Amino acid sequence: MFIYGESDGFIEFKLDPVSGGLRNVVVIDLPPLIGREIEDISSVDHSASPAFDRELWPWKVTPDYSEIAERDIDMVEYLAFSESGGVIALWFSNNPVESYLVCGEVKVGVTSRSELVNIVTPKPPISEVIS
Repeated sequence: MFIYGESDGFIEFKLDPVSGGLRNVVVIDLPPLIGREIEDISSVDHSASPAFDRELWPWKVTPDYSEIAERDIDMVEYLAFSESGGVIALWFSNNPVESYLVCGEVKVGVTSRSELVNIVTPKPPISEVIS
């Protein structure tokens, strides 16, 4: 799944084709920096992994089976990022975070309707370019 920002930014989600589970997030072009604070939510779910609704994809249906017709889809959405302390957040919505799903060091913020709001991760180390 490729997400293009409404104003700037380009992100790829690598998803499990069977479950829709989020495997990787690749920032290809960093979205605009915003001054939004990362919500400190006490209700954190440590037992779940984020999964996308597979109905977002077009399906090929035959009398014998059904399968995803196209593996890659492009979407244009709100995209931004913010940083605070030692973490970076990628924002996919202006909605408030209701709870976080914790996946190792990464937190995925969702609304009460399980809509994606943000992905919060520790700031990656920046290494010097060697020429």
